[in-house]
Amino acid sequence: MTGCTVPRRRRVSANEKLNLGVIGVGGKGASDTECCAGENIMALCDVDDEAAAPSYKRYPKAKRFRDFRRMLEQERGIDAVVIAT
Repeated sequence: MTGCTVPRRRRVSANEKLNLGVIGVGGKGASDTECCAGENIMALCDVDDEAAAPSYKRYPKAKRFRDFRRMLEQERGIDAVVIAT
């Protein structure tokens, strides 16, 4: 992992993972997202598809959004949001 302080790993079952939405996944947001890779990354949001492409590739099951408001409206299962803008 680059550019982040690694938090102590939680010991949880797959049913206890947080459902995360990430706003701003290009640049610094990519490394912030990487720090949370042990959780369920379910939605990614960025206005710049080119900058976000590596994150989109790394988390292919996550839904993609360009507008964070739509992400929050449509993805009711999100437990927490990482914001890196």
